Amino acid sequence: MFAARILLGTWHPRAFGAALITSSLAVAVAAPVTHLEHPLVWPDARLSYLLGFLALASAPLAVAVGLAFDRMTTAARPSALVRSKMLIPAIAAAGLLTGVCSIWLPELPGNGRSILEVSVNSGLTFGAAAAILLLKPLLTSLFLRAGAVGGLLTPALATGAAAGSLVALGLNQWVGADLHVAAVSLSCAAGVLAITQRSPLFAALFVWELARPPLWLLAVFAIGAYAAYALAMLRRRGHGSRRDITGAA
Repeated sequence: MFAARILLGTWHPRAFGAALITSSLAVAVAAPVTHLEHPLVWPDARLSYLLGFLALASAPLAVAVGLAFDRMTTAARPSALVRSKMLIPAIAAAGLLTGVCSIWLPELPGNGRSILEVSVNSGLTFGAAAAILLLKPLLTSLFLRAGAVGGLLTPALATGAAAGSLVALGLNQWVGADLHVAAVSLSCAAGVLAITQRSPLFAALFVWELARPPLWLLAVFAIGAYAAYALAMLRRRGHGSRRDITGAA
């Protein structure tokens, strides 16, 4: 899905078939080592169908976080490849700052998997979720500004998970709700990923496959991803219409 839809931007049978064969061979070769274990362990299968409504309700938050992450990382990325002698010390300084922050938030370093793990296992506190929501995109942007090159898929996913955890923990703590933090966290993560990767289908499938929760939760993640993507498209068209009216005037 990632190779065909995101990288190549096509559903052509030859492209999708080549990606499917290649990824299947990779899984088969790695299976004796990985034992087909999933990156995340889903904590509980007893969930309420109310989560579909919550995924829909969290779509505006996912849009806001996804667009902010997209703009921040796009603005931070240099227009040309950095070849200055300052490249190494700049990246080292960004790493040092990340290391200092990780003294209090050990989930911050890396590609975001540790943030997903603590989100799914309800290991995040409200304060930690708020700090990660701010620091993860900022530190990622800092590395990009320093000249580092890398993918943004899992950092965006982790930022969305932190936003979902923040909302769920806040409602549980202050309103007395009993929301399933893992489900709300990954629903918001799917919405953010749909915005940053511009593919809600990929976002829903990718998030579901990380932990392989009950199959019906794929529909919940799809609701969150498609709702966020639809809102972002409506917002984009609205801005385009305003520009057209301004230009005509």
